[in-house]
Amino acid sequence: MSVRDHSIDVRLLESAKRIFLKKGFLGAELKEICDDAGVTTGAVYKRWSGKEELFHALVADTVKDINESIIERSENTCEGKTDEQLVCAWTMSYDGIIEWFRFCWEHHDGFTLLARCAAGTRYGNYLHEFCERMTSIDFVWL
Repeated sequence: MSVRDHSIDVRLLESAKRIFLKKGFLGAELKEICDDAGVTTGAVYKRWSGKEELFHALVADTVKDINESIIERSENTCEGKTDEQLVCAWTMSYDGIIEWFRFCWEHHDGFTLLARCAAGTRYGNYLHEFCERMTSIDFVWL
């Protein structure tokens, strides 16, 4: 029985990220990703169902973290808040801005892939859906 070479996963993900960031999903070719990673296309199909699942593997953590952040902030209700806290909820504080920038920086590649490179994937409308979601909830910046 052969032992799975997990270094191939890392090489494929790094190569895919590089090429998707450069060419977008539609412009990237699976063969180019595999050649860059030094593997055959069979290595991709052994790990993922295809190019879109490989793209999904690159953005899944970013999408999960964004969703968790939205849920956390949208569940923050006005109950028990002082008038000052409610006013501050709509005025981003320095700490709130820094927290948001840190979040964005930590997810830079994932955000970029979702925003600029996702056409042709299930995330092709991600920015639009994100904006719709953000404007339809009572978002609290506390």
